[in-house]
Amino acid sequence: MAILLSSLNSTNGFAVVGSGGSDNAGKSISASGDFNGDGLSDVIVGAPGANKSFIVFGQANIANPFFNLSEINGDNGIEINGDETTFGFGESVAFAGDVNGDGFDDVIISGEESTQSFVLFGAETWDNSAISLSDFDGISGFRVDLEFDSREQRGAFVSSAGDINGDGTDDFLIGYASLTEDGKASVVFGSQDWSSALVDASFLDGVRGFEITDIAPSTGTNSFSGAGDVNGDGLDDLLVGTNVIFGRADWSSLISLSAMDSSEGFSVSGVPGGMTSSGVAVSGLGDINGDGLDDVIFGASVASPEGLRRAGESYVVFGKQDWSDPTIDVSSLNGSNGFHIVGVNEQDSSGFSVSGAGDFNNDGLQDILIGAPNADPNGVNLSGESYIIFGVRGWSAATVDLFFAEEAEVLRLQGVGDDDRSGWAVSGFGDFNGDSVDDIVVSAFKASIGRDSNSGVSYIVFGDAFSGEDIVGSDIDDLLSGTSESEVLSGLFGDDTIAGGGGNDLLEGSVGIDTAVYSGNQNSYSLTLSPTGTTIEDRRTDGNGTDTLVDIEFLDFDTDLTGAPFDLQQFGGATGLNAQDFESFIEFYIAYFNRAPDAVGLNFWGTAFANGTTLEEMATLFVDQDETRATYPDGTSNTDFVTAVYDNVLGRIPDQDGFDFWVDMLNRSEETNVTRDQFILEVLRGVQDGSPDRAYLDTKVDIGAYFAVHRGMSDTDSASAAMALFDGSQGSVNDAVAAIDGFYQDALDPSNGEFLMQLVGVLDNPFA
Repeated sequence: MAILLSSLNSTNGFAVVGSGGSDNAGKSISASGDFNGDGLSDVIVGAPGANKSFIVFGQANIANPFFNLSEINGDNGIEINGDETTFGFGESVAFAGDVNGDGFDDVIISGEESTQSFVLFGAETWDNSAISLSDFDGISGFRVDLEFDSREQRGAFVSSAGDINGDGTDDFLIGYASLTEDGKASVVFGSQDWSSALVDASFLDGVRGFEITDIAPSTGTNSFSGAGDVNGDGLDDLLVGTNVIFGRADWSSLISLSAMDSSEGFSVSGVPGGMTSSGVAVSGLGDINGDGLDDVIFGASVASPEGLRRAGESYVVFGKQDWSDPTIDVSSLNGSNGFHIVGVNEQDSSGFSVSGAGDFNNDGLQDILIGAPNADPNGVNLSGESYIIFGVRGWSAATVDLFFAEEAEVLRLQGVGDDDRSGWAVSGFGDFNGDSVDDIVVSAFKASIGRDSNSGVSYIVFGDAFSGEDIVGSDIDDLLSGTSESEVLSGLFGDDTIAGGGGNDLLEGSVGIDTAVYSGNQNSYSLTLSPTGTTIEDRRTDGNGTDTLVDIEFLDFDTDLTGAPFDLQQFGGATGLNAQDFESFIEFYIAYFNRAPDAVGLNFWGTAFANGTTLEEMATLFVDQDETRATYPDGTSNTDFVTAVYDNVLGRIPDQDGFDFWVDMLNRSEETNVTRDQFILEVLRGVQDGSPDRAYLDTKVDIGAYFAVHRGMSDTDSASAAMALFDGSQGSVNDAVAAIDGFYQDALDPSNGEFLMQLVGVLDNPFA
C-alpha cells in the first residue's frame, strides 16, 4: 500500500509545518517520550535554520490536518530558543527518557558544529511557551559541554541510551562524529540529583558516565542510538556505529571499541559506509520477530545492492542471548539471525534514516521505519519516500526487497514536492493521538509551504489508519466503489468515477479527469484546502467519513448546489499563495461590497491569481459582477461611488482635496483613462503603513479572513452582517467575531447547514 503524505487529513495524521522560510524544521526529529506527563507521546522537531527546537504535545481528537509551529502556545507545546552562542540549534534532537527520575520524559538538543548540548526536564505545565538557554539552570535542565576538540568534528549528536547501568533512571548518549579523525561518544548516567547547571568532562569518571573511543571516522549523524536489550540480560544496550555495547551495572571511565570482547558487545561487519557525510544510520527496533529479545537495524544509504548504485540497503540483526562470536557479517544474515532490506531505485539512499515504528499495525509485534530521502516516488524529483516494514512472528525471509514487497509486508509513505527530501529523519512514536495504537513521524526538512522556501514539514501518521484493502483501477474509465472500511482507491488511467463509501478513504484520481462521488446534499460537507493536501468531511454521523483527495478534478453530490458537479480545479491553486496575496483579495471585497469574502469566491480568485490573473485584471473583473451591478446600479454618480468606497475602506469621509481629485478624474474618464476599478486599486495602495487608516483596514481584513478563510463560509448575507458590526472599536471587533462564530455553528448543522470551504496553512487566525 502506498500513502501520499499529502493525503493526511487529521483522521489518519497531520502535517507539522515550520514557522518560517529556511527554518528546515524536521531536519532532526524524535518522538518516543511523554514530556508533559499526560499519557500521550510527544514529538520534538529541530529547526536549525531558525536556531530553535519545538516540542509538540500529543493530543486526541486532532481536527486540523495542518499545524504551524508558530501556533505553539504552552498548552499544545513549547518552543526552545538558541542564542548567539549556538549555531543551528536543533541540528540534533532526541527524547532522552526520564534522566532525573521525576516521572516525566526529558529532551536533549544540540546545535550544528557545536560541542554543547542542552537537557530540558519534562514537566506537567508550561506557563511560558518560549524557553531560552538561560532556563537551563540545574532546576529546569542543564548544559552539557564535554569539550571534544577536533578540527573535523561535525557537532554533537544526541540520543537516548535507555537505562544501561540498571539504576532505574534513563541515561543519554552524545556522539561526536568526524570525517577524518576517530570520533568519540560519551554516555552520561541519569540521576535524581542534577544540582549543577553544567555537565562537563569530569562526569565521565565511570560513576556518572563514561567515554567511548576508537569510533571510525565514517560514523555519521545518525550513528548513535539506544539499542534496547539485545542480549536479554535485563539491561539496555548501546549502538555506536556498527558496534553494540552491552549494558552492565559497573563501568570504567573509558570504553575502547577496538578492545571490546564478546562479553562486552559485538560488531557488525560488511556494512557499506565509507568516508561519507551520512555514515551508518542505526536504531533499536524492539522485538520485531516475537522471540522476546530486542532487535537492531543498520542503515547503509550508500550501499548498491543488486547493482543498484546507492539505492541503499539496511540490515536487521535479531537479538539473542549468546554472543560468543563478537562479530557478525551482514552477508551471513539468513532470515533466522536477521535480514536485508533492499532499496528500490538507484540513488534513493534507502536507510539514510532508520527507526523502530512501534506497533504501527496493532498486531502485537514491533515494526520498522526506513527513510529514503532521495527517492522520486510518482516521478516527483527528490520528494523522498519512507517505508514501514511490519514485524512477523518467527521471521524467516533473508531479504525484503522494497520494490517487490507486498502490501501485507510494507506500507510506503510517499513525499509531496520536488526536493522535499521526506524521510530525511524518521521516528516511531508511541501513541500520539490517544487511540491506543502507535504512530510514526517522517520529516521533509526541505519542504516549502506557499512562498516559505525550505520551511520544513514533519508528517505525523497515525497507526492502523487504513484498515481496508487497496482498490485499484485500470487503464480505462473505471467506476470504483469502496466499503465502510478506510481504504485507498486509485483510479490510475482514464476518466474515473470514485465512490469511497464509508470510512476515511484516500481517493487518488491520477491521470485523467476524475470525479469523486458523495451521497446527500453538498451542504452537508466541509472541504479543507491546505498546501499539503485536500480533504472533504461528511458532517453526517452516518455519512461518508473524511476523505483525502489526490488528483481529483470534480466532486459530484446527490444534490449539487449549482446543479452540476463542483469543479475543484477552479479552487485548489490558492493554497500556494502567501498571506499578503490573500489580504489583497479580501480588500477588494471590502472596497466594493463592504463585506467579508465568501469562501468559494475568494478561493476562485486566489486560484485565478495563482494561474496568472493580475490584481489589475482582477479589479476590472470585479466590476462586471452581478453583485457589483446590484450595489452600484446604473446612474450611481461618481460622487456617491467615491464616498462609498472611502467609507468601506477607511470608515470615514475622504479629505476634500482627495475627494475632488478622484471625482474629477472619474468624471473625465474618457480623457484621463481612470476607471472605477483603477480608483479602487489606488485607494487601497494609498493606505499608509502605521496610520489609523491602515489599522482600520487591517482589522476589516482580519474579520473577512476569519469568516471566509478560517471558518470557510460563503453566505453573502452573513458576510455583510458580520462586517456591518465593525465601527472601528474593539467592542465592535468582538461583536463581529461572535457573530461569525454563531453563523459558523449554524453552518455546521449536517442537515440545514452550508457547504464549507476552509483554507489552512496560508493565513494565521488573528482571533485564535
